[in-house]
Amino acid sequence: MDWYATPVKLSELSENGMIDCRVQGRGMILTLLDGKPAAFAALCPHAAGDLRRGEVYRGRIDCPVHGWRFDIKSGRTLYPADENLRLKRYETEVKDGEVWVQIAK
Repeated sequence: MDWYATPVKLSELSENGMIDCRVQGRGMILTLLDGKPAAFAALCPHAAGDLRRGEVYRGRIDCPVHGWRFDIKSGRTLYPADENLRLKRYETEVKDGEVWVQIAK
């Protein structure tokens, strides 16, 4: 696992806001969750829907394609409740005001 800088500064993030970017060829979305940066895949694990067109609200992301809902902190599917799919998440840290993400090689 290696750490990579994103093109996003911590000061650009907001609660319930989204910034999409690419890091090491991976599309991801960054947001602020409980005052800390959070990063997750830009594609829904259910049907590869574009989560950049979704909505972040109160720590969850809603997929615009089929209405699936995921907890950003855990990646767990919230709706439909009986599904085991997980949202791909990335560990984050802040260095000199820039957001970095951890990605497996």
